[in-house]
Order: sequence, then structure tokens, then C-alpha cells
Amino acid sequence: MELKFAQRGFTLHRMANREQALDFLRERTRDKVVACGGSVTLQQLDVEQALDGVAKELHWHWSTPGQFCQTPAVYLTSANALAESGEIVNIDGTGNRVSATLFGCEEVYFVCGRNKLAPDLAAAIDRARNIAAPKNAQRLGAATPCAKEGDRCYGCRISNPKSICRALVVLEQKPLSVKKMEILLLDEVLGY
Repeated sequence: MELKFAQRGFTLHRMANREQALDFLRERTRDKVVACGGSVTLQQLDVEQALDGVAKELHWHWSTPGQFCQTPAVYLTSANALAESGEIVNIDGTGNRVSATLFGCEEVYFVCGRNKLAPDLAAAIDRARNIAAPKNAQRLGAATPCAKEGDRCYGCRISNPKSICRALVVLEQKPLSVKKMEILLLDEVLGY
């Protein structure tokens, strides 16, 4: 699987646990301007506290509304799914999280639990739509069928003005403008 990601310009790091991942992130973010996209995975890892005093500046739009930094040196986020064929899949409502993975940042790190793995791109998109999106809609209190039922996508993304599924981004390769795009795959269940 590492080779599939490497062929697309992504570096995959397998991590045994959260401590190993946090040590890695501290090393990569030391004295740099860092932004964190909305991520339950990063929240569960307590990344904000782990990087306090390590990063030169740390911006996280969940804790500092209006101060979200779209063009930091380092951007930390997660993915809704990782296809074992090498693609990274995310669904976003506002676009800030996915746009930061596409352009403006020098280094992008996706921190993902093993639960985010899917065998191929179709399964990864299915996972993003039917597992991650309903749970995020519930967390955000969205007025959508998936938030109410919590079990799957009901396809309201076109007809419902409250839909959080506005941008489906499939990273097939590392964008040319990003110097480094790496995935930390933890052997834990994290996030949605």
C-alpha cells in the first residue's frame, strides 16, 4: 500500500500509536506557522495542546474563529477516507479544509486512524459519504436527513441548503504547489 501512495507523490508513515504520531508532528512543526483544519481525529489526539509552545504559531479554526490561517507553512488535517489504491478523499461544506490541502501550504499532513482505510476509490467515496458525512452532520447539528438518522447519506446535497456535502475532493496525486504531502496512518480507530 505504501507504494501506491508513493507513486502518487504521497508519503505514508505507519504509526503504532498516538504518542508516536504526536512526536512526529512536534518534529515537523517546530518553529513553523501551523494551521489545523477541523478534524475530530486531531481533536481526539489533542494536537492543539501537543503543539503548544512547539509551533511558532498555531491556528485552529475550531478554537480561534476568524483566525484560521489558509496559507501556513504546515497544514494539519485528516481525511474522510484513504483508498488502498492511493487516493485521499474528503468531503467539506465550507471548503476551507479541502482548499488548504490543494494550494497555499508548503507541507500538508493527513493524520488518520486505520478506520479510514477503504480498499479502493469507490469504497473510499462511499465511506466519506455514508460514514464520515452523517457523523459530521450530526456533530454540527445540520438540518439534514443524514444528521437526523445518522446511518447513511440520503443524497440531499443538491436540494438541501443545509447540506455539508458541498465539495468532494479526491486527491489523486500530490498537487504541484505542495512541497510535501504526508499521511500518518495510526493503528488506532480515530475520527469518523
